Amino acid sequence: MKKLSLLLSILFSIISLNIYSQSCTPLILNMYDSYGDGWNGNDFSLIDSSGAIYFSTTLNSGSFGTDSVCLPDGCYTVDCSGGSWQYEVSWDLIDTNGVVILSGGAPYSGYICFPTLLGCMNPLANNYDSTANIDDGSCIYDCIEVDTSESFESGQGITWMLDPNNTIDWTNNSG
Repeated sequence: MKKLSLLLSILFSIISLNIYSQSCTPLILNMYDSYGDGWNGNDFSLIDSSGAIYFSTTLNSGSFGTDSVCLPDGCYTVDCSGGSWQYEVSWDLIDTNGVVILSGGAPYSGYICFPTLLGCMNPLANNYDSTANIDDGSCIYDCIEVDTSESFESGQGITWMLDPNNTIDWTNNSG
């Protein structure tokens, strides 16, 4: 009887792991510290839509470490903060193919959604995709049919955009 109970327990565990792995996105967090003494109290956290911390980790010591998480479908707030020497902290969140999904340092606050739906997120674009949750820079706009002016005093304005396919970016300078 004990053998049958053990066998059923093992089978249930395998089935549960298989179901869990199919309903989440496995990710790897690579953590870096440029000084080599860990993150000095900074934490990397993923907070679900209810405000609960779903995953939290840190680099306790050294210049490099990894951790992994499997995120169920949904959107998450990404936060990396809470400690000192933040300019030493950096990280990459990668998928199982080694593709960088998100990267940053400390302090950092942003969001990420799974499944990742890439597309144009600007409602003013011709190819706006209301289902997209990550902007892939593919937005297409009509040509400007009349003369227009833009001051560029507080950014590139609403008329102009950077072409994501070029290697030259506009910057605002003063003086």
